[in-house]
Amino acid sequence: MADNNNTMKLREINSEIRRETRAEINTSLQISRDSYRDAPSQINIVENTHRQNNLLFIYCRNDVCQETEANEWDNVDPLGEEGEVNGIKLPKGTKVRIFGEQTFHAVLGGPCEINGIQLLEGTELHFYNKNKLLSATPTSDQKIFKTVLPKNTKVEFQGNKAFYVELPVDWEINGIFFSKGTELWFDDDGDLAKVIPSGEVKIGEIIFKKGAELYFDKNGLLARAVLSTKQDVAGIGFERGAEVVFEDSKLARAMLAEDQFVQGVKCAALTEVWFSKSGKLTFATLAEDQDIEYRKGEKLRAAKGTEIYFDEDGGVQALTLSSPKKIDEIEFAAGSKLCFRKDGSLSYAIPSANVRVGKLVFAAGAELSFLRNAKVSEGVLALKGDIGKFEFTAGTKVWFYSNGRIMGSILAVEQKVQRILFAAETVINYDGNEKIERVYLASAQTIQGIKFPAKSTLWFSWLGKLEKANPGPESEL
Repeated sequence: MADNNNTMKLREINSEIRRETRAEINTSLQISRDSYRDAPSQINIVENTHRQNNLLFIYCRNDVCQETEANEWDNVDPLGEEGEVNGIKLPKGTKVRIFGEQTFHAVLGGPCEINGIQLLEGTELHFYNKNKLLSATPTSDQKIFKTVLPKNTKVEFQGNKAFYVELPVDWEINGIFFSKGTELWFDDDGDLAKVIPSGEVKIGEIIFKKGAELYFDKNGLLARAVLSTKQDVAGIGFERGAEVVFEDSKLARAMLAEDQFVQGVKCAALTEVWFSKSGKLTFATLAEDQDIEYRKGEKLRAAKGTEIYFDEDGGVQALTLSSPKKIDEIEFAAGSKLCFRKDGSLSYAIPSANVRVGKLVFAAGAELSFLRNAKVSEGVLALKGDIGKFEFTAGTKVWFYSNGRIMGSILAVEQKVQRILFAAETVINYDGNEKIERVYLASAQTIQGIKFPAKSTLWFSWLGKLEKANPGPESEL
């Protein structure tokens, strides 16, 4: 043992001399995936892309962990009894090489538990920062936390349980067959988090190509993928660089890398497309002006950049016009936003210019709702208008019964309705015979000789007489 200790001491001194003759590096750098291979070979590379997308963290230490060649272990004597190095208990028969005060290598002479991992005899270990496990290379198939890995797999630890491996042989994990050279990352719970396959890999019914970035959820299901080449996913063609997202193993969303057609719609680069559980396109951003079928056999021109929504059957739910369009005898200007029901009937619009419906003109920029019979349900008047027995000023919000009679109004200015003077913002509800039924006061008012505070609710008879009142919170009645 004495000769062995002297040998280790001599190597430690030589290592110290080498450290003093090279520039000290004791900070951490961030470099891109493409450039990390150009880093000096003596630097240990630790990658953590699961939390920090596509960033490599290079940790540079004064005590650099050199690789130990297999034949170098021939000159190292095993421990004659159980021992301890920097607080790490090692079994009898373990071989140890020390590099300065911070770093050492070991080949286990027997089974040993380190950081909660039951390691087998023959496993090669690298430690840094005195007793932090950097890597382990078992000489037989070995379970690391939750996953069995093949022999000779170098496991690089990046946290308490997070680790990285590159498979030395073809291997199956979680029912998925990965080829030799595939890179895998596991998270702090020991679950498979990310994979970059070295060849084609089939997950479910989808075959991903070499170099794709595959991310998994806590249940081991594929959560998202960044495509390395143009390919089909769930029957839909995507360009290289597209990011596809899955829910319950079904395609749910995708971020497009380029302008491309998706189910007949040309969608813009760097925008999301959404899909229903049946695989139908439900949301897209248009890459150019294009004709969209909003009813069977009827199309309209939608503007570039429009966010368009579809129902599960492919029917249009919402879009923005890029040119004027007449729908149900109503002329909508370019820039108007339209929303449709499942049956293709117009549900509501936000017109970009004032729009006439029958005898009334409704305001641009205000929501204009429709009944299924194409009659107006609710809107804001752009001009003075007569509705039944009443005349309302511009800015008044009105809504209607299905027969077209007035159901309610919010007054834009002070005005008389049914010979009663109401303040601006008063809400009035009418019965089916165009009689005032109920009134909500937005401000304090005197009605038929009685002073009511704001937020009072009043009820009237069909003759227009005040019948009942629910005074507001500031009432002294």
